[in-house]
Amino acid sequence: MFLLLMACSSTPDTSTVEAQSSGTTTESESEWDGRWFDAHLHLLPTDRDAHVLELSADAGIHDVFLFGPGNAEAHGTDRVHAFATIHRNADDEQLLDDAAAEIESQLDNGAVGVGELSVFHNPTPQTPDAGDRHAPDDPRFLAVYAVAAERGAPINVHIEYDGTLDDGRSTLDAFSEALLAFPDATFIWAHMGDADADTVGRMLDDHANLRVDISCRNDVFQRGRPHELQALTDDAGILEEEWATLFALLPSRFLFGTDVFPPERTEQYSEVLAYYADIFDTLDPDVARAISHDNAASLF
Repeated sequence: MFLLLMACSSTPDTSTVEAQSSGTTTESESEWDGRWFDAHLHLLPTDRDAHVLELSADAGIHDVFLFGPGNAEAHGTDRVHAFATIHRNADDEQLLDDAAAEIESQLDNGAVGVGELSVFHNPTPQTPDAGDRHAPDDPRFLAVYAVAAERGAPINVHIEYDGTLDDGRSTLDAFSEALLAFPDATFIWAHMGDADADTVGRMLDDHANLRVDISCRNDVFQRGRPHELQALTDDAGILEEEWATLFALLPSRFLFGTDVFPPERTEQYSEVLAYYADIFDTLDPDVARAISHDNAASLF
């Protein structure tokens, strides 16, 4: 069982953002070109026969961030950017104390990022029974962030926005402390923390080193969350106004991702891509290209 991590930044052309936010277009705009960079894809050793990389290639995905142990050696290519993984203790499924050393070793062997680090995560088959309930500023995680920052490796973290830690702090407050402690590190907040647009916007305003991925934020996956906290669209499939506004205002801070992992979600890959394609088709083309591909590609 494993814990993971990663992050990203870019500065795409935002010359048409003002037009998009006002609901107008310009004559120089072209349509979204349909390029994809899946910045949130999983593959564990036990699932190597699932052909998830072939599935993504067949779907037209140009590049991927691949989370899972050993992927740098097994799958690292110009298209597949593997991320270092933290193993769990086999006895109690908790984070190992030597996580930073393990991450450094994997980076030495070809990994280019760290992630997805499961810091504060609701229970899943891949977590302890109670889920992961670590503090984002746990010293073991801080040591990992330090390694990643020194190596220039982006960090992907899974931190539920509405959690409460054992010491009474909110997960958002503890996450903010970690972000402030490592201003030179680039963090990507997986699934935007499952937070609402106001919370995401506030965190992005407060922390210049924070990026977010929009993986799982669709109406295809069933994750036990209310529609308004999971999907970016309303019941009619229209992009919610608050998300459209945030994308237009901060286009360089969002990354597309799917969070597809075998075997449960591989059959939904094309449906998930169609969901996000419908969203990108409604955005200013420069904004759509930034989120769907360029922001992740700019890391390399």
